[in-house]
Order: sequence, then C-alpha cells, then structure tokens
Amino acid sequence: MPAGLYKFANLADNSSMKMKLKELMHERRLRFRQVEIITGIKRATISDIANGKTRPRFDDLEQLAEGLGVMIRDFVESKYL
Repeated sequence: MPAGLYKFANLADNSSMKMKLKELMHERRLRFRQVEIITGIKRATISDIANGKTRPRFDDLEQLAEGLGVMIRDFVESKYL
C-alpha cells in the first residue's frame, strides 16, 4: 500500500468512523458476526473499530466500505473529501 494511503487512514477521525459503522450496522440490523462474514474482517477487529479502541488499516476500511456498499469517504470526515 502506498505510504500516502496509510497516512490517510491514520489521520482520519476515529470518532466519525465508529459512529458511521455503528449507524450502518443499526440501520441494517447487522451484528458483528454478520459484518465479519460480509467483509472478511475479524469480529474482534470490527468490535474494536466500532468501540473506538482502534483505527482501521486502510485495507480494512476498503473491505468495510465494499462489504457495506458505501464509499470510504463515508467513514471519514475531512474538508478535503
């Protein structure tokens, strides 16, 4: 992964990511296990992201966006997006 993309994921606001993930899961009535199946990301990692304990790596962010049918920018609040 290009270094710039890793920085992008690390600089993203973690609170907006966890809120968006929780919102999507609530709207679609998804549990962590179901998101794990849809995205291929371990349930523990999804839980950590949703609870603000960790920031997703860029590839996890891509998998979340693809699996949930949203754009990566939907997870990130930035004046540049």
